[in-house]
Amino acid sequence: MVYTTHAIKRCQQRAIPEVLINLILKVGDEFYARRHCLIVTARSRASKKELLEEIKKTGLKNTDGWDKAYVVVNENDVVLTAGHRTKRIHTQIKSH
Repeated sequence: MVYTTHAIKRCQQRAIPEVLINLILKVGDEFYARRHCLIVTARSRASKKELLEEIKKTGLKNTDGWDKAYVVVNENDVVLTAGHRTKRIHTQIKSH
């Protein structure tokens, strides 16, 4: 996965490890965003449960708020930014 310098800086500032980003991209729900981007987050109950199980499998100590983390990815699978949701995402789930 390729990261922009902005994404690297935000992940460091927000204490979001690369392992967590990979897990979110693996199990998260995708939502369309502006400018041909996707927001990936564990929004459904099933994906939140799977994310927390995967975090335990990796041996990471679960930190508060990791189940609310999100990743913004562009059409070329480049991570643009990451953060923690504080508000609801008002978009439709992308159908596969």
